[in-house]
Amino acid sequence: MARNPSQNPAYGLKDTVRNGWSKIAHAWRSQHFTDGLAFGDAGVVTSNKTAVWKSANSSTSDEYRETNTYVRKEGRWFLLASQTSHAPPPYSAKDVNLNLTVAENQIAGNKNASVILVEFADYECPYCRQFASTTMKQIESEYIDNGRIGFVFYDFPIESSHPNAFNAALAAQCAGEQARLWEMNHKLLAESSALTPEDLFRDAETLKLDMDKFHLCFADNNTATRLRQRMREARELEINGTPMFILGIRKPGSNTLKGLRMIEGAYPYDVFKATLEMLIATQN
Repeated sequence: MARNPSQNPAYGLKDTVRNGWSKIAHAWRSQHFTDGLAFGDAGVVTSNKTAVWKSANSSTSDEYRETNTYVRKEGRWFLLASQTSHAPPPYSAKDVNLNLTVAENQIAGNKNASVILVEFADYECPYCRQFASTTMKQIESEYIDNGRIGFVFYDFPIESSHPNAFNAALAAQCAGEQARLWEMNHKLLAESSALTPEDLFRDAETLKLDMDKFHLCFADNNTATRLRQRMREARELEINGTPMFILGIRKPGSNTLKGLRMIEGAYPYDVFKATLEMLIATQN
């Protein structure tokens, strides 16, 4: 049940000790506990805290989560047990030094952009779909649609767990042959439960593609061969799951991208923003 801060047995706690440093203070993030439950004469309080060490010339801090168990005896609360745990550090993109080829017709947004974001994804991957419907919308609005960067979607179907992903990637490539790559890409990511060949052909009809050309492309062994070659190239770049991202820079007009950062998963927008802004700053 919710409790008033004044009922919190640990409310206002501040520990001050001396141990080589001038002061160690445990400070609450806010003026009330993060969470608390009481069961008769027992209570559990969970809090986020910051410990600050200060000396004459420097200071450092440590953020952690603390869970305290209290018992009530004769109207007073007593600490019975305490457990602390540290939150994982904020994620930051990994430094890499990679070269990959990006053709101009694969780039969404500014085709002449010096900063390029490459996503390696699978149309059946649930995390890819979630990323497309959330974080990617923000990236499109803030970076792609206004021409600040270019974007490349790199097919990396994981056939062992996603049996329809390879054919979906073929369909996207064949739509690209008719200059409708991005329309098909968005449709496939939004309708991942409908990726049978019949579904893919219906999607192509909806986009008003030339169906004779689409069928020929879809059945052509050369289309599958090119896709498998790109999958091999992705593995050589240490891509081993989806979604994964390489962010890098290139010279104007060049098809070679120098990959400088890698993001391994569908992380929140702030991770991409920080990485993109850093790369954009190097080009200004």
